[in-house]
Amino acid sequence: MLHNNLSVLIVDDDQGMHMISRLLIRGMTFQGKKVALISAHSIEEARQQFAENQDVSVAVINAPEGQIDQYIQLIRHLRHTLKLKELRIILSIVSYKEIKDVGEYENLDINDLRTINELTEENFAIVVRTALRDYLAEAQLTQHISGLHSLISDLSAEVKVADHTLYEVLKKIESIMGRPEGNSKLVIEPNADWNVVFSEGQFSGLSEKEIFEGSEELIELVKKYTATQTNYFLYSNDKVFFSLNMIANQDALCCIFGCERAYQDSYTLGITQLFTTEYSLKIRNERLQKDLLMSHRHVLTKLCESVEVRSPETGKHIYRIGMYAALFSKILGFDEEYQILIEHAAPLHDIGKIAIPDVILMKPGKLTTDEFETMKTHVIHGFNFFKRESDEIRPLLDLAAVIALTHHEKWDGSGYPNQTSGIDIPIAGRIVALCDVFDALRSKRCYKEPVTLKETLRIMQKDAGTHFDPKLMKIFAKHHVKFDQIFLDNIDHDANE
Repeated sequence: MLHNNLSVLIVDDDQGMHMISRLLIRGMTFQGKKVALISAHSIEEARQQFAENQDVSVAVINAPEGQIDQYIQLIRHLRHTLKLKELRIILSIVSYKEIKDVGEYENLDINDLRTINELTEENFAIVVRTALRDYLAEAQLTQHISGLHSLISDLSAEVKVADHTLYEVLKKIESIMGRPEGNSKLVIEPNADWNVVFSEGQFSGLSEKEIFEGSEELIELVKKYTATQTNYFLYSNDKVFFSLNMIANQDALCCIFGCERAYQDSYTLGITQLFTTEYSLKIRNERLQKDLLMSHRHVLTKLCESVEVRSPETGKHIYRIGMYAALFSKILGFDEEYQILIEHAAPLHDIGKIAIPDVILMKPGKLTTDEFETMKTHVIHGFNFFKRESDEIRPLLDLAAVIALTHHEKWDGSGYPNQTSGIDIPIAGRIVALCDVFDALRSKRCYKEPVTLKETLRIMQKDAGTHFDPKLMKIFAKHHVKFDQIFLDNIDHDANE
């Protein structure tokens, strides 16, 4: 969770360094947040500070000569015992000669390692601000992933949400947005009287005029959308306005959140809009006792689109993967229920790319070895998004987890992440591996032209028995015209013209 204030903990046995640090960052603010300074004069004091306050943003740890091992133990305690993943750690040492095991530093995720001569009065504030920026980015990513978990759980067919209270729904939306707890929010009925249903923070007791001050043009839009029962998600200045329908037995509600610019990035607003829209739809469908299966599948597919806009794949890629997989399973003789499941699970195969940095995901050229290793982790992230937290059976999400984890495994065991080979690779993973490569070859990308059907088939057949299941490849080749027809019927014209 992102907090209203940030804090920096200085761990140093020299009182003078604490005094200098306070002078250097006194009154510091970062992205509109106050930065508090906390002092610890020993390892024991540092442990006590973290025991009392695990919301520290940055720790600046100065290890005296000959004592680096004790301070490494402190960092191990922070990372492994307290599991402070978001904390940014700056470690200052006397000399790099004290480093015995470079791998240890990587495993402990020490974010900035410097000698005492490299952390000076001139650059101290800059180093701290850089660490704060990294902290907020990591915290926001963690919040997004948490929000995705909540979104996937609440919009899956197994969860009934119609009985959720308005307050519970508002908390979920706050979680997805990554807003600090306790920020101002207001819920009103957009009718002639604009009755207040719920208020908190600075919005409590405001009049209609005060609510929409600086955003007067939104009043008519809200009224218009409400009259036509249209979902909306609008933002202006430091507020966001969105609809919630069928919540707490209310047909239509207008929610207003105080929202700093820091939380108005396109991804945060997009995923929140998706949640508020689909949440209302799901409740309406529950109350009408309609089948929710297609609804939650649609939502999960939309999640993948939020990944696709950050990667080189084209807009209809994820939908085609689902259609290819459904056709393949039909040819193989799977029942209709499995065909429907894989059609909606296969498009989720790359959802883990949401955790891959843009600089790698959107890189137009060839990835470096280290960048490719980072890229490969998307299958683990994807699996973790969908893995079970209990013994509850969830056919769609369980299948999505299997596909996310195994669609880059290869028949000969040279794939990743687990080098699984042969029939030990689940059939769904083998199917999606074929479909994904076929679509990639046939599609135009910013870095390549589309490959002809004939050449695509030649390339793929050459990889039968190494990359692909040879039996599946043989079946695919026999029916390749059907698969290509799906591609042609759902082509991205802007991309392939």
